[in-house]
Amino acid sequence: MKRITWLLALALLVTIGGCKEGKKGKNLLPNPLGAAGDILVVLEKSGGDVDTLWSSIQNVLAEEYPFLPQPEPRFNLVKLPPKFFKGVQAYRNILLLKVDKAIYPEAKMLLRYDAWSSPQVIVTLVGPSPKALSTYILKEREKIVALFEQAERDRQIATNNRLPDLKIQLLLKQKFGISLAMPSGYKVNRKADDFIWISYETPFTSHGIMVYTYPYKSDSTFTKKNLINKRDFYTKKYIPGPSKGSYMITGHFYEPQVTPTMFKERYYAILRGLWEVKNDYMGGPFISFTTLDEANNRIITIEGYVYAPKDEKRNYLRQVESILYSFKLLPNAESKNK
Repeated sequence: MKRITWLLALALLVTIGGCKEGKKGKNLLPNPLGAAGDILVVLEKSGGDVDTLWSSIQNVLAEEYPFLPQPEPRFNLVKLPPKFFKGVQAYRNILLLKVDKAIYPEAKMLLRYDAWSSPQVIVTLVGPSPKALSTYILKEREKIVALFEQAERDRQIATNNRLPDLKIQLLLKQKFGISLAMPSGYKVNRKADDFIWISYETPFTSHGIMVYTYPYKSDSTFTKKNLINKRDFYTKKYIPGPSKGSYMITGHFYEPQVTPTMFKERYYAILRGLWEVKNDYMGGPFISFTTLDEANNRIITIEGYVYAPKDEKRNYLRQVESILYSFKLLPNAESKNK
């Protein structure tokens, strides 16, 4: 069920934490309000076409997050009337809706960063009517979602870089010729010539990162069938389950999905799905990025997975996903699979 939080007295909130130097080096900006995955939506409470607009916002931003074992919204929406906005302008993610037929003859989007806090993103949608804004939101849903997703991801990458695990980063550089923004707290569980498994463990959760490489043979490498077969080969070989004879495999209760993606001028096949343990009872979501290292004629796959049976998993998955998005293939990378 989608969780929508109604806050009508946010002006009483007090910003906790330090301040950061503004982009111009003069003003100090406070740390942002709100939790990871929250979006403050500034909108009149109800009435007429405003209700339709609110439904469209929910449809786009509070849609079910893909490939989680239990339903969770993509974002938690905090709806607030404009009269209370001034007291909480430091929110991390803000969606402002402005309707004025005289000023805005057509619907469009305006983007602003770090206006009242840092890091912060403010998406302002303007238009002649609530109905026009509703139509615009549904039409541009992918772009709007991507802006907030990137803002969340960039914050997490910045956090990872503040407390990096230099030892693991050096190992990845020497072994695979790659760079990942690995935060402290992870440990190496298993490594081989073409594989490494790293994880961050707590008594109730596990965040895992895998890297594996193999020779490139043809573009069929990037088909869903091949990506799953390769994944299952490495997880069966290197990631055991808690009981004898058990090991990680790809689940098929929800069929995994492959999305071809260009990111920073590099092609990736992004595989999302659920993992489980053969001959035991464990599971959770995973996401993997597979790309071609042309110079060394090899395929590189980096994967993040989450195990958190007692917790919601969306934010955990975003944390490991941010590590994948920090991937860089280093110059003069040496492949052991050549």
